[in-house]
Amino acid sequence: LAVALLQGWGTVTLDQFLSREEVIEVRELGQESIYDRILEVMIRQPLDHRNPQGKSFTQRIYISHIDPLKPVVLVTAGYDAKYYYTSEIANQLQCNQIMVEHRYFGRSRPDSLEWRYLDTWQAASDHHRIISMFKELYPGKWISTGISKGGQTVMYHSMYYPDDVDAVSYTHLRAHETVLDLV
Repeated sequence: LAVALLQGWGTVTLDQFLSREEVIEVRELGQESIYDRILEVMIRQPLDHRNPQGKSFTQRIYISHIDPLKPVVLVTAGYDAKYYYTSEIANQLQCNQIMVEHRYFGRSRPDSLEWRYLDTWQAASDHHRIISMFKELYPGKWISTGISKGGQTVMYHSMYYPDDVDAVSYTHLRAHETVLDLV
């Protein structure tokens, strides 16, 4: 037990985490060589994080689990996340990955589309809540990453919740083009 505490293990196992009341649906996906399990999971999120007891919707995430002691790469999709993939960072680090579909896209759509809840703060709060929940399972280092609109989502999340992750990496085509022009 002392070794586990010193190593910073999570307080729950993956299966215990999946039994949380916020977890609505779990689907096991095929395996990749580095991951023990890859799951498509639907979790309940508040439609309005300023009123967490109000209406809710389900948000799709993909969990790629290898080891609770390894870092986590949070991939923010700017739109829908119809399919799972391993990010370049997670592949290089051989670590856990959580991919999050953006609210109001794909399967992450509320029953009634109240557009006033589709803003950068609400989306960042979705990610903040996911990270807060998952830190029970993965207490180590966190990296957030995204490409294009997903990269913008990373920037907004880090602006609203600067202490959620340890590092950010994003690529936006315009910024990338500008950097290439300067080189």
